[in-house]
Amino acid sequence: MNSIRGIGLLAAGLVWLAVGSGCAYASDGDKEPGKVETVAPSVQICPLNQTWALDMPGTRDAKGLDEALVEEIQLAIGHSTPDNQETRQAFAVLGTGIDALRAAHSVFTGKAFAENNRRRKKFPEESNVSVVFFSTESRFYVHLDRVERQGKVINIYYRFVASESRWTPKPPQLALIPLGKLPFGKYRVNVIESPMDRKFDGTGSPQSHAETLRIIANSFSFYVGQQPTDQGSNEEGGEIYLDEIWAHNMPETRRINPGSILRSLEKTPPKGTKAKAGFAVRGSGRDALRQAYQVIVEGEEPRKEFTDGDEISVVFFSYQFGDYVHLHKVERQYRNIEIRYRFFPHESAYTTEHLALIPLGKLPAGKYRINIVRSPREQRMLDIGYRPVSNASARRVVCSSSSFSVVEKGK
Repeated sequence: MNSIRGIGLLAAGLVWLAVGSGCAYASDGDKEPGKVETVAPSVQICPLNQTWALDMPGTRDAKGLDEALVEEIQLAIGHSTPDNQETRQAFAVLGTGIDALRAAHSVFTGKAFAENNRRRKKFPEESNVSVVFFSTESRFYVHLDRVERQGKVINIYYRFVASESRWTPKPPQLALIPLGKLPFGKYRVNVIESPMDRKFDGTGSPQSHAETLRIIANSFSFYVGQQPTDQGSNEEGGEIYLDEIWAHNMPETRRINPGSILRSLEKTPPKGTKAKAGFAVRGSGRDALRQAYQVIVEGEEPRKEFTDGDEISVVFFSYQFGDYVHLHKVERQYRNIEIRYRFFPHESAYTTEHLALIPLGKLPAGKYRINIVRSPREQRMLDIGYRPVSNASARRVVCSSSSFSVVEKGK
């Protein structure tokens, strides 16, 4: 899986980035306020010389905002190290400059930092919104490469950079990215790893995948204006972002504890057989988890028919295996739900099971197909010697495709 997590050089310490309205909110005399550099149609580069940062060449010094708040945030990140495979999402706050700093401080020092699902996801139209990107302690520096905005997609590119003292831990880093006033819509923030600079070859190996998951804040989405009440309220559908999905042991998702469901998933089907099918349940979140328990643990038959008044979720799962099974992309196009997953190698000799509850909301009447599709292993994993998982193993470990129907309520 591409390390979707979000060129300026920065020294050790806490980093703050602030990109302004339309990726050019602040100016420092050599650029007009609100002006951006366009490198391709509808793609805007957010120049780093319009950023606030600590110890980051070419940016404005963030210490002038409130040095005490910055230090407290750095301590909060340092004291909250995620467990193995547990991730922290980047997040959005209301305001820019000192207002954004105060809002970020309240998140980092409160319960919302430990619980991704409690962070703010909706903002009023035409209000100033900032994105907060951060990394925990690492043996590499985390350098911002570039920030781009294309419509309602914001891409934050970063790279790991080695130093001569590569075994000395580098402190937590942080970036505050004001996007300015945004129009109505659903926004996606992608955090993307750029390749390590060749000039650092031999000074340190790249971070492992598990390390990256623990260190770099993940991609996320947010709404400006009124958030839709359900995912399926429109006929066409669209992408269901990973941070809207409840899951266990999967990056970028909302964390759930499946409890005894995992014990049932430890029983991998014998070689030469096929995994049971994924299925739909009524409800979302905890309600969907209870329904999943009844099917996976208690052996009930999955429900095959729902009404157009039901909230519906799809249950995706994988049995115990020597690779991680990560969701890659989920999308509904009319009556087809495509769930793309990818195997990612473990870095030690242990096995894992996985579960995801994918919210579809209320769907129009019709017959729906759940297509479980395997994405290829990342090229960078192949390059370092990890072989693809066989088709036979994939069929045995990962749930298979299925279908269900939605009828009009009262019929």
